Amino acid sequence: MILSEFIIISTLIVGTYAQNTRPIHPCKRECDGTSMTCKYHFQVETYYILDAMACYSCPDVVKDCYRRDCIVAGGIKRNIITVNRQFPGPPIEVCLNDTIEVLLENIMMNDESTTIHWHGQTVKENPYMDGVPFVTQCPVLSNNNFTYRLQAAVAGTHFWHSHEKMQRGDGMFGMLIVNVPKAKDPHASLYDEDLTQHQVSITDWTRKTRIESYGDFVHGGNLPAPDGILINGLGYMDFVNVDDRLPIAEFTVEKGKRYRFRFVNAEFFDCPFTVSFDNHKLTVISSDGHDVQPQAVDYFNIFAGERYDVILEANQTEDAYWMRVKGLEMCDVEGLFQVAILKYANSPNDRPTTAIPNYENAAPNTGLLLNPLLGDEPGTLLVNQLKAYEPMEDELKTRNVVRRYIKLSFNPVENPTSYRYPYYGFYNVSESLRIVTPEMNDIGYKDSRFPLLSERYSFSKKDFCNNETASANKNCTKEYCHCTHVVELPINKVVELVIYDNGVRQAHHPMHLHGFGFRVVAWKRLGNLTSRADIESLDKRGLITRNLKDPIKKDTIPVPRGGYAIVRFKTDNPGFWIFHCHVDIHADDGMRMVFKVGSNQDMKPVPQDFPKCRSYENAKVQSRIARRKGHELL
Repeated sequence: MILSEFIIISTLIVGTYAQNTRPIHPCKRECDGTSMTCKYHFQVETYYILDAMACYSCPDVVKDCYRRDCIVAGGIKRNIITVNRQFPGPPIEVCLNDTIEVLLENIMMNDESTTIHWHGQTVKENPYMDGVPFVTQCPVLSNNNFTYRLQAAVAGTHFWHSHEKMQRGDGMFGMLIVNVPKAKDPHASLYDEDLTQHQVSITDWTRKTRIESYGDFVHGGNLPAPDGILINGLGYMDFVNVDDRLPIAEFTVEKGKRYRFRFVNAEFFDCPFTVSFDNHKLTVISSDGHDVQPQAVDYFNIFAGERYDVILEANQTEDAYWMRVKGLEMCDVEGLFQVAILKYANSPNDRPTTAIPNYENAAPNTGLLLNPLLGDEPGTLLVNQLKAYEPMEDELKTRNVVRRYIKLSFNPVENPTSYRYPYYGFYNVSESLRIVTPEMNDIGYKDSRFPLLSERYSFSKKDFCNNETASANKNCTKEYCHCTHVVELPINKVVELVIYDNGVRQAHHPMHLHGFGFRVVAWKRLGNLTSRADIESLDKRGLITRNLKDPIKKDTIPVPRGGYAIVRFKTDNPGFWIFHCHVDIHADDGMRMVFKVGSNQDMKPVPQDFPKCRSYENAKVQSRIARRKGHELL
């Protein structure tokens, strides 16, 4: 039922506002089971931090930092990619089954193309809206428009972001919240307030643009590491010489009330975050938009692409308290952390009276930690030990599964991005310059020439590869195997993915699957080196226990270093769906693959007048192939 239609153009918001409170738009309402269409106009452009015109005298005059279009982002002047000159971008907050319609207008001046992915939404009703360039659509070129239209079909905390190369890391992301009627929220009685102001995005940040940082890495041999962490686009970049003129994020509460906080990790590098509030315990109620049985914790880790909803009870003395975010992995190397302020409405202090934390105390060292960095840490609760609110679907409990093993590794191969043998090959440069390549099943992903889904009748088998075909003429563990990696999955079957990291390098891989949510039936760290044979041996001996009763449901799972995650889902959403590490520098270098679910005929018809993109030299060939109706991809 369509109740009404709102047109919401974020660029029409007038006046000034604090970036950490963000505007509330008309689509945020008390959900009552009815639906509406919400229209947004997103202008994507290359903008500038501390823009001289918009920011007036910021940061010297702090109130100027809150002017419209003034982006502070830690006070480091550099280019940034924004939507409607906001960072993070405009929040979308709707009710379950609302229709989201976004007119994307690309006005970037450097001729960059772009797309938007709706992270957490399965877009089952229209898979062409998934927003992955050269998988579901052509990228939207500069000075061009594209309209996304999708149903908000998966409730909970999600986010939208660019899926074009490194643009998310330069600022192109925002919150996407899908609410449900209180009667359908199993946790409604546990909290009093669910405010837009308590939606929290955390990201790593650099003094250079991401493409500059990437160039420093692959050609300069420098460690790809961030320079700071931002909370809702705000924070200090230098804790040695803290600049109190810079605004930091602030969250206001009233004593005696219980608040739902929604967290998103929008990071670019391998930089999980530890989140805590001084003097306040937390109750976890949701992960990746899916309800879990309430779990009290003291603090939690959140990996790239993950989302967690927690309840915070404002039951302490009315004052100001630190919210602490400690960076791990790459951020640990640099000693990076960030703070925000939890402030009671009647607090006598605007800021906590305790000293600003340092890296050593930026996270608690006692209490219960959810989602530990490694799986064998004492005093922790593993992510798969959370219990789903709804029991596992009976059909997923079957022994008759389609099982696929997926190896995550860094291979010492001659990646031509950095090397050109014999002039400067991998093994004839110094060891400090040897950059390993992130791969899946020993294959680095190569973008297709045009979209797999919308132009699926333009391809043949020779255009793609999998582990068997790529390794037919090469030893892919020692040679560079690089192709459009497509794995076929039958439709309407239960698929079990056994995803394992071989443990050779110190890194984590939060793996995100488009088009589906999955049940995490097993998760464990084994050791420094892990192989498929190790896992198969354990399984045959009955040493891998699968939770087929109430496993947590997610769409992004951090695979432990030197360990495995086993997930199950039903292939009831035909199409081409990318599966990738959500650490951008890993995914962009090759840690991606595509699942082809079902046959070409099983997939929804291509929308009328859907944009096409072609390779110039193959235009005639592709036109001829396209006329061969019924031609099968795999």
